[in-house]
Amino acid sequence: MLLLLPGFVQAQELIGDWQGTLVIGQAKLRIILKVSAEADKKIAAELYSIDQTSDALPVDSISVEGKSVNFALPMIHGSYTGTLNTDSNSIDGTWTQGGSNPLKFQRATKETAWVIDPSKHTVQFVTVEPGVKLEVLDWGGTGRPMVLLTGLGNNAHIFDGFAEKLTGKYHVYGITRRAMALRIRRR
Repeated sequence: MLLLLPGFVQAQELIGDWQGTLVIGQAKLRIILKVSAEADKKIAAELYSIDQTSDALPVDSISVEGKSVNFALPMIHGSYTGTLNTDSNSIDGTWTQGGSNPLKFQRATKETAWVIDPSKHTVQFVTVEPGVKLEVLDWGGTGRPMVLLTGLGNNAHIFDGFAEKLTGKYHVYGITRRAMALRIRRR
């Protein structure tokens, strides 16, 4: 979505990729905000919750006044209010969606940027015993459930290349083995 901002010079400070972790209860969700420049002093913005889906959520409105940054996603009843730091490398703020939670964005660099998984699946972590969670990918689909299990130290993302091709006949899930789940948890 294209957005016209007052003070485009200030808005240019936002152009780039931003990332932060939103903590809601015990859930930790990695959030990416992508802000890009468009023609006619407009910018486009999208939000990704990469631990839930690889789909972008359109930012419907964004404003910059001084160092104050605000954006809204009416589609999910969410909004953000933050303050850009003096070197324009972080934004301290609050995410509001039902309740309010702190969310600090850091400017992503080539070395630190999180990858947005291009495969169309949802991710969830299932607790199987205290302190142990298994990663479960759900590619959706129709029909009987099909569970894809990993081997040789791989995680369930190894199935990203072909799992979607099975969704016409099956509801496809992938589970990362316990030993790999422990490695994922420690990262």
